[in-house]
Amino acid sequence: MTTHQIYDADAEVHSVAHHLWEVKNCFGPETFQELSTTHLNHVDAWHRHADCLEYRLQLTPESPTLKRLQDMAPKIMPALEQITGIKLMPAECKMWLDLSNWHCPYHSDAGLLVVTYQVYLWTHGDVHGTEFTHSNPRTRFDFVPNTGYINLNTDLKEHHVDTITGTRLSACWQFRAKV
Repeated sequence: MTTHQIYDADAEVHSVAHHLWEVKNCFGPETFQELSTTHLNHVDAWHRHADCLEYRLQLTPESPTLKRLQDMAPKIMPALEQITGIKLMPAECKMWLDLSNWHCPYHSDAGLLVVTYQVYLWTHGDVHGTEFTHSNPRTRFDFVPNTGYINLNTDLKEHHVDTITGTRLSACWQFRAKV
């Protein structure tokens, strides 16, 4: 386990499988409180993109919290570069509100997305984290608030999430390799 200041807290980072790290204490109390209550504010809006998974809502492009996530990406990037050994540039930021009956089928992220940092924010009910299938035994990240994972996607690891009966909120930053 090593400690990295990924954003505004000393995060505990632990390698759990090839090119895959578990992160605990992702954010300091103020940032975590702000992000984990996004679903309760009156300034952000949610919608379901045409290509979005069923039972998943995402912040609309004009939502202030999405802009905040985009502003956070360059500040998160240096620690991710140090952890993964890859020079990066921001690609996408997302915040997902997954509703009961949501699931994510087995898939690999697009090869262009070389690093994904997903942080679990809020949960209610019986929800699951992400399971990666490239290791034996498989690597599963339980959905625990203020924890997450870093996936170095150079090997296009397959992963999925089982059907949930509850709701969960998470944020995701994805990066491309800097050329």
